[in-house]
This record gives sequence, C-alpha cells and structure tokens, in this order.
Amino acid sequence: MRTIAVFFIILVSTTQLLSQDQIKQGVYSLNGSISYGSTSSNQPGASTDQSSFTFTPSGSYFLVDQIESSLNLTYMANSTSSLTFTSLGLGLGVRYYFPNGQYTPFVGASGALSWATATGQAYSSPLSSYALSAGLDFFLSQSFALEPAIIYSHARISDQFSNSQFRIGIGVKYFILK
Repeated sequence: MRTIAVFFIILVSTTQLLSQDQIKQGVYSLNGSISYGSTSSNQPGASTDQSSFTFTPSGSYFLVDQIESSLNLTYMANSTSSLTFTSLGLGLGVRYYFPNGQYTPFVGASGALSWATATGQAYSSPLSSYALSAGLDFFLSQSFALEPAIIYSHARISDQFSNSQFRIGIGVKYFILK
C-alpha cells in the first residue's frame, strides 16, 4: 500500500511539472480543432437558424509565460434548410493559461477576416468577426494535449446583418519545446 501511495505521488508531481513546461515563454505549438455550431442570424424582416462545421488549423507562440499568440486559418461550412455556403478566414488570437497541472484551463480572444460564398457564387468582400473562447488543455504527454472548448463568435456582415454563434469543439495541440 505504501509503494502505491509513493508511486501515485511521484506520478502526480511529474505530470504537473511536465504540463507547466508547455506554457512557458518561447514554446511553439501546432494545433487544429473541429467544432460544431448553431447559428442565429438576424436580418430585417427574417431570422434564420443554421448549423455549421468548422475546421481551424493554427500555429502559436508563447510571448511570455502563460500568454500565447496564434495565427489561425479557418474553413467553415454552413447550411440552412434552403442554402449552403462556405467561408475561408485568417485570424489572430491570444490566450491566457491558468497553470493547474495536467488540466490547464484557458480563456482566449481572436479576430478574423473571412470571405464567404454561397453555392455557385463568387466570394464576398472581407467580413470581420471576433470570437471569445474558454477551454481546457488536457495533457496526455509532455508534447501533446487535447483541447475541449466552448466558443462564442460574432460577425458583423453589414449595417443590417449580423451573425452570432456558439460552438462546441475539440482540438489537438502539439507543443514544440525548447
């Protein structure tokens, strides 16, 4: 019994030390996430509900301990009962991590420019949006983490049209340690 207790203490201590090295200044990471969302659009005289699938690969760098900046690419496919459209985007983000051992919570904010198209139409002029996120890095090893997250995004497409969305997603993250 004593051996099991000592082994458990060593395991927990090592895991916490390993996960703290990834959120230090100078660490790079490659990530990708997949999310599903439900959207409510508000237009003059009509409202639309739609579902979306989003794929977001990104790369990031820790500027200082616990603060990460990232460059994101986004592909989103949206569908309603009568229309399907896709969008491509490019964004910048920042996250703050709360060191907590193997499970490390984070909050983040990002902004993006995207271009949308409906089936058979040309891409639109750039649209701007922002997103707020909260999640958890679950460290499976020293260099690899799973990231469940909740994301709220808002896009203002014109003076009369806006789009708000909640998404639930899962990501993977590979840390490139010094």
